[in-house]
Amino acid sequence: MDALEDAKEDGTSLSYDPNVRLPLWCSIEDCREEFLTQWDATDENNVLSLWHDGLKLLMVTDGIRGIFKGAVKEFAVNTVDTAGLEDVFVGSFLCSAAKDSSIFEDETKMKETLTMASAYGAICTINKGDIPSLPDNDDVLKLISDSH
Repeated sequence: MDALEDAKEDGTSLSYDPNVRLPLWCSIEDCREEFLTQWDATDENNVLSLWHDGLKLLMVTDGIRGIFKGAVKEFAVNTVDTAGLEDVFVGSFLCSAAKDSSIFEDETKMKETLTMASAYGAICTINKGDIPSLPDNDDVLKLISDSH
């Protein structure tokens, strides 16, 4: 925790990616039931309740249904394996944010960055395995271009 506090004091951007770890649950159904009783995905206030003053951005992904708010569409691909999808999405986003922090102040840049991240995530699902399925930038640009 000291390292996190030091990073925060130095102005370093931090990213947290809390997500469901299915092996910790008795079953997918138990996990889903617990979350559904605690979380109404149609209620934007649930997401807004997670916001606090130290955040620059709060993203809640919704699996194949895309991003909860922000109107970044999902890409239609022939999904084979979703392993790594969210990691690739978040990794792509963070890589872009590290290169250009102005995306946090520019809605157009933010939407472009999230669209790229969504395309990276989509492409990584078309093959088996997360590492072998990592897309290259040309594939991502082609998917975005073909989807318009």
